[in-house]
Amino acid sequence: MILHPRRVLVIGNANSANEMTTQLAPIARIHVYKSTRLVSIFPSSPDARIQDIGRMTRYSSGTSDKIKITAHIQDGSTMEGIDMVLLGTGYYSYVPYLQIIHPKSRILTPLTPYTITPSRIRVIHLQILYAHNLTLAFIGTTISFILFLLADLTSIWIALAWSGTIPVPTVPEERLFYERGRSGALAR
Repeated sequence: MILHPRRVLVIGNANSANEMTTQLAPIARIHVYKSTRLVSIFPSSPDARIQDIGRMTRYSSGTSDKIKITAHIQDGSTMEGIDMVLLGTGYYSYVPYLQIIHPKSRILTPLTPYTITPSRIRVIHLQILYAHNLTLAFIGTTISFILFLLADLTSIWIALAWSGTIPVPTVPEERLFYERGRSGALAR
């Protein structure tokens, strides 16, 4: 394990990758290389230690030092001596292993069918609590991009709701009011 990396490669260009590069560069004495496919609408903070290297096609163990990593860039160049690769390649709200009892049919069904567009977890109150069973909560499953700070706030909200400190509507239809409005806005 490399305790003091000198060169880190972050793959991705959305919130998770940008958050990692932004957090790594100012506090570490390292160079952070960022491999992206597209120009981000959420760029990381400007820092001279963050260098965009273009799309990486693969990575492998370096030839001279088996601990180091070689990044192979789409333009044919390589970058050797990478100590660590961090993946921030996105999230897809598809959890086939999580099944629920459908509230009307009482049949066990997947919570997130693969065919949902846009990819999201349906039937949740404020994009957090499952409307038909308040003991099931989700953090970071919002439909649009979020900051990790929102995940922290969501955790606090869940704790307050489960402790009874803040009210939660008692009827599932009331808990789905927000989701119906947001889904309608997305469809428009």
